[in-house]
Amino acid sequence: MSKTKEQIIYFVDTETTGLDWRRHEIVSIGIVVARKLDNKLEVTDEVEYLIKPDRLESADPIALKINKYNDADWAGAMDKATVMDLLWTRLYVPTEGDYKSEINSVILGGHNVHFDLLFLAKLISDYDKTLTPRHVIDTYALARHLLVGDIRPESYSLRSLCQFYDITNDKPHTALADARASYEVYKKLSAL
Repeated sequence: MSKTKEQIIYFVDTETTGLDWRRHEIVSIGIVVARKLDNKLEVTDEVEYLIKPDRLESADPIALKINKYNDADWAGAMDKATVMDLLWTRLYVPTEGDYKSEINSVILGGHNVHFDLLFLAKLISDYDKTLTPRHVIDTYALARHLLVGDIRPESYSLRSLCQFYDITNDKPHTALADARASYEVYKKLSAL
C-alpha cells in the first residue's frame, strides 16, 4: 500500500491600484491555505493583508472603486515591508536539499492567478527575493479546459463560475473573499 502524499495549496488573490504590475501596487492580499490528501480538500488557514499604498496618486480610480479601497478601511493597513515579511514566512517552504534560499516549493492557486503572480513577484523582488512556485493552479484555465460542450457557464469569470456552481461570494473584488471563491471553484472543477 503506497502512502498518499499531502499537498498544501495556497489560493491567493490580490487587489491592486490598477492593472499594470510595473506601475500599480497591491493594496490587499488574500490567502486560503488548503490541505489536499486522498483527493479531499480542506481549508486549514486563511489570512488577508491590507497594504498601505506608496503611490496612491498613480492609482486608477476605477480599480479603487472596484476593489472598494477607501482611507477608513485601510487606516490600519500595514506597510509593504511588514507584509513582505509575513508573506515570505507564509509562502517560503524550504524543501530537503534546497540549495537556494530564493526557491520555494509552494503550490499557488487562484482565478486568473497569473495576474496576481505578476504583482506578487514584483512585490517580492523589491525585497531581493524571488517567488518560484513549484506548481500553479489557475481555475480560469481549468474551467476553460473542462467546461465545454452544451453545459457551460456564461463566461469563465470568477463571478460567472460562482453563479454556475451556486457558490456564494458575499464580497467580490476583495482579496480574501475571491481567494475563498477560487478555492470553492477549484473543488468543483476537481470533482469533474
